[in-house]
Amino acid sequence: MAEFPPELKHIAGKKNRADPLSRRPDYDDGSKDNEEVVALPESLFIKAIETTGINHIIAKLQEQHASEMKKWEEEQNLQRNKQGWYHKGIALVVPDDTKLRRDLVELNHDSPTAAHPGINKTHKLLIRQYWWPHCKEFV
Repeated sequence: MAEFPPELKHIAGKKNRADPLSRRPDYDDGSKDNEEVVALPESLFIKAIETTGINHIIAKLQEQHASEMKKWEEEQNLQRNKQGWYHKGIALVVPDDTKLRRDLVELNHDSPTAAHPGINKTHKLLIRQYWWPHCKEFV
């Protein structure tokens, strides 16, 4: 290769006409090349847990713990959204349910995308979506 160094020369588009054989009308133009083609099958993707189901469970628990929610609303400056769900900022308020709280912490700690962060990072991930009094101590 050293004996024959390649030389690159720019040829203007008007002078550089495509080969007429590659432009034949009976050849496929490639416009439908990727129709109904799946590059990677769905089985290779991790299914994300939809939090809407969890949010509805939490909303039902909020209804069941109405007196506790009212107390927290005053003490913690909670807001209610259009659906009547209690929030602290953007985070949904989780009533006193140890198993649910433990599951939420595990979701933000043990999932492959979380990669087992420490207490502070797990807490920061958790409070983006969920909150309860003394949440950090629980984590």
